[in-house]
Amino acid sequence: MDGSREGFGMFIFDNYPDRGRRLVGRPQGATARHNYGPQVAQYCGWNCAYCGRDLLTCYESWLDLQVDHVVPTYSTRDGIREDWVCDIANCVVCCAACNTFLNGYRIQEARIPSTEAEFFQLRDRVFAEKKELACKRHKEERNYWRQKTMRSVESIQVFMDNDSAFLQWVLDNPCGFVVNCYEKPSPKYLILHTAKCKTIRRLVKRDGNWVSNWTKPFIKVCSTDITQLEEWAKTQVGGELQPCGVCNKGRE
Repeated sequence: MDGSREGFGMFIFDNYPDRGRRLVGRPQGATARHNYGPQVAQYCGWNCAYCGRDLLTCYESWLDLQVDHVVPTYSTRDGIREDWVCDIANCVVCCAACNTFLNGYRIQEARIPSTEAEFFQLRDRVFAEKKELACKRHKEERNYWRQKTMRSVESIQVFMDNDSAFLQWVLDNPCGFVVNCYEKPSPKYLILHTAKCKTIRRLVKRDGNWVSNWTKPFIKVCSTDITQLEEWAKTQVGGELQPCGVCNKGRE
């Protein structure tokens, strides 16, 4: 990228005093969320400058709020003036993920800026490079996450309103595990059974006849690997498995 002022990133600096071409002063305070973060956000907004994530949308997002020195602070050891590097004009609000992704960034610059104008040109170029790098790292992490999630899902089978298929799975996997839960899984009800547990294959009397209703209104989430079910409960439902009081009695 050529460091031009076009695009999302450069408009961030356009909102700073004199369109990002004037020093503002050092941010004050000890913490990003309580002190210097809001001082920077008044110019660049409350979205991550690199990925665009809204850092005020919920409490958990707000906890991820950090501030990044675009031209890194280590550059002062290379001769770039500290008052330029530490100024609000060189700071942007970002999320914890982008800040972590960019920790290893190093400026490929042989010439040290001698004027403020040259420093701001360097800042714009560095910002463009860091934004591109952050987007690349997000793409890599997202692909990794999807692959990991798909591997987990592939080893899990969900049975909804299909008693015959569920019963066949139980017969084929006598050492497997079954989670009994609502059609829309809730952290409040994720009961873990062994495949041999009689409580998940119990007939019920309806209109004078004994019938099965194992996969409706409740569903069965099954796997031969209990760790996959634990991961499913944590990542997909946001809860923990609760052992059946009959077949899993004594399980920690």
